[in-house]
Amino acid sequence: MSRVYSIQRGVVSTRYVVSEATLQIFRENRMNLLQRLLNDPENADLILSVIYDNGLQSYDTRVRWINFMRSWAGFTGEEMSDEELLEQTRNKLFDYPQKKQD
Repeated sequence: MSRVYSIQRGVVSTRYVVSEATLQIFRENRMNLLQRLLNDPENADLILSVIYDNGLQSYDTRVRWINFMRSWAGFTGEEMSDEELLEQTRNKLFDYPQKKQD
């Protein structure tokens, strides 16, 4: 309500108010996604498997990890290939590059 009044008075622009509302919705959605991530036991099992059990060696775990990362980070296949995503995971989590699998 106060934002509408501020727009009418010319204190803030409509563009600013719309941008602010969009950012608030984005933050809320991101928080909901994070809560779902943390509350889903399957996600925890997947993350622990990748980190502690070197789960990326298993085809099924790799597929689950790629799908998980794409849904969580919003990467599309055009932005990052599956191989690049796996390589980045290995580099970030294990701090060393893995040999490429043929």
